[in-house]
Formats: sequence, C-alpha cells, structure tokens
Amino acid sequence: MSENYKRIIRELPTTFDTEDDQKIGKELNSPCIQGSYLYQRLTGDLTSNFLKILTEDCVKDLLKTEEGICRIEFVTHMTLEEVDKNTLETYLKNRSNLEEYLESLMTRSVEKYLTDANPEIDRQSRLDIFATLVAKKTIIIKFAFPKKPRSIFHKKTGIFHFDWGDKISFIGGHNDTIGGLENNIEELELRKSWIGENDINIITKREKTFYNAWNNKSLNFITRPLSLKNLDRLTNKSVLAIASDFKNNKPKDKIVEDLKREFDIRSCVGIDKYKTTLQDNKHDDFLQHLKEELMDAALYIQKLQSNDK
Repeated sequence: MSENYKRIIRELPTTFDTEDDQKIGKELNSPCIQGSYLYQRLTGDLTSNFLKILTEDCVKDLLKTEEGICRIEFVTHMTLEEVDKNTLETYLKNRSNLEEYLESLMTRSVEKYLTDANPEIDRQSRLDIFATLVAKKTIIIKFAFPKKPRSIFHKKTGIFHFDWGDKISFIGGHNDTIGGLENNIEELELRKSWIGENDINIITKREKTFYNAWNNKSLNFITRPLSLKNLDRLTNKSVLAIASDFKNNKPKDKIVEDLKREFDIRSCVGIDKYKTTLQDNKHDDFLQHLKEELMDAALYIQKLQSNDK
C-alpha cells in the first residue's frame, strides 16, 4: 500500500457530513478499503450499488487476485414482507424447515440487491462483478434475522483494519446503498486507534459487537451466511465460472448481449402478465402458440414484401 493512501487515511476528519459536500463512498470508503486487509460492516440495507460509489481504482483493486486485497464482511438486514414475518414467526417457534425457509428468503433478497441498483450499470454487469467478488471471497455476506420478526436489524457500524496496524471505526445512519452513500444527508463519527486510549476502547467494543453478529452469538437475531449455492440459483451458472470468465476478460459479443437483455425484458413482461414462468407453465398449448406466432410472422413477411413492390 502506498504511503499516499496512508497519508490520506491519517488526515481523514473525525466526522463526515454530506452537507459539507463530503463523499462517504469516494472520500472515506475507497481509500480506507484500498489501505485495509479487512473491512467489517453492519448495515441495515445493502445493494450492489455500494460498488458503484467506490472509485474505479478501488473496484479494480478488489477484483485483483494477489494476496493482501481487502476482504469485506457484511452483516445486513433481511427485508421481510408481512407474510414473511408471519411465516418466520411460526418457523422460529417450532424450528421445522427453518433453515430451508431462511435460504429461500436470502435468495429473494439477493435478487433485490441485484435489481435495485443504478440503471447506469446493466444487471448482468452488476451480477458479474458481485458474483465474482463473492466467489473469490472478497465479499462475504451474512443476513440477520431478528428473533422478533416485527423488529428489524438496523445497526450502522463499520471497522477498517489497516495493513500497518491501525484501525478506524465509524458509526452513523447511512446504509450501503446509492442513497446512503451518495444522495442522502448523512453524518458519521469516526474513531481512530492512533488518537488515544478512549478511541481504542470504543473501537474494541464495536469489534466485539461485530464479532457477536458475525458468529451468530447475538441473543436477539439469527445470522446466516449467503452460500455460493444460493447465488448459483440466481445466475443459472456457477459463480466460480463467472469469476473465471471475469478473470480471463473474455470478450463479449454486443449483438448477443443485446439479445439476451431483450430476452430478460420479455421474460419479465411475461411473468408479470401471466403470473408464472415459462418453465412452470404446465397449462398452455405451446404447439398451438408456436403455430399462431409463425402464421403471424408469415403475414408480416407478406406485408413487407407487398410494401416493397
């Protein structure tokens, strides 16, 4: 790590206030991640946008494979609908099929993270980067399920462990979303291990809080990891294969990628219209549908040929 990053980190203010035009993502997270071997984060919400607000150099560093690259450990809230709260409450009482149900909730939540992101980055790009970093264990995500489903996990703490032995801990109200890191009016308080014993004690206390959350030792919520198998269900291919593709920087055919995006859009429209996927639709006469579509195609060809004459 260059002395330049160390100097930037040492000169960080003790408070970050976005009203003073201070950028949490680019001015705090990016240099601190690049100078750290470990970043531990408790957050109420997380989307793949947290990568978008980092500097380009920071994201490139995360995608490197050499030793010493920062590992990011997230414990985040699981957004539950009302029906989920009722179901989870039942499972927590009798423990029957609890793990299977938690796994299904995590799959749905990850899908939300991938589709809730900034429209400037297409879904597949976010999925590639996200899956790559998870497959490489650069990013590890665990979900917190409150034992009282009517409550939510809302802690907002972060700890950076730097290569040269120092630590910074922060506490504030922001989440790891485009709003929390870039658009909202937020304020953070920083504690630095080199300042003195009081800051060291506060950082140590926050480390213990994170340790209890990460290792499922809290009395108030259950913590479960996001598995590669879970993510694999979203990508329809091994995340390790995605990581390999990304690493090898294989070229992509724009025409193929454009068509794939159109298929994705058409699939979403169909699911919204018919309330089922094509795979799960067991009722329609698809041969008849195909015949009608081909007849329509023949009519369209006839019309275009007539226009040319």
